[in-house]
Amino acid sequence: MKRFEDKVALVTGAGGGIGLATANRIADEGGTVVAGILDESQRSAVERFDAVVLDVRSEDNWDGAMNHLVQAHGGLDVLVNNAGISPMATAEETSWELWDDVMAINLKGTFIGCKKAIPLMRSRGGGAIVNLASINAIRGNNRPRHLSRTGVA
Repeated sequence: MKRFEDKVALVTGAGGGIGLATANRIADEGGTVVAGILDESQRSAVERFDAVVLDVRSEDNWDGAMNHLVQAHGGLDVLVNNAGISPMATAEETSWELWDDVMAINLKGTFIGCKKAIPLMRSRGGGAIVNLASINAIRGNNRPRHLSRTGVA
């Protein structure tokens, strides 16, 4: 038996990179994958899967994705919160607009996904949520060259 046999998984940010690799692995392990893609331009990358356009910042988009999962697949067993952005900018270079996008996608989007997925999983007797983050979750990666290791010029 394959690890994801008879399981339905939603992978956000599945249009490329780690999200697409995760979707492929779950499918290879017998799972039914619904690929969460940002827009229609990513649909060809996930043609192997059922796909939903899912801007993780939008509660309405999440509601649509959950409704699709129930209608098309009977529910949800696995949520992989992979969608995220990691802009390369110093604090001084980061606009409020960029900051708000990072928080909306990386934090709020993950929370909304968990909030919406838990009732579907509970109705099926349980499930699993995997929240991905980059190394930037524990340390920064863009130290300007003109600063010393202590951050003092």
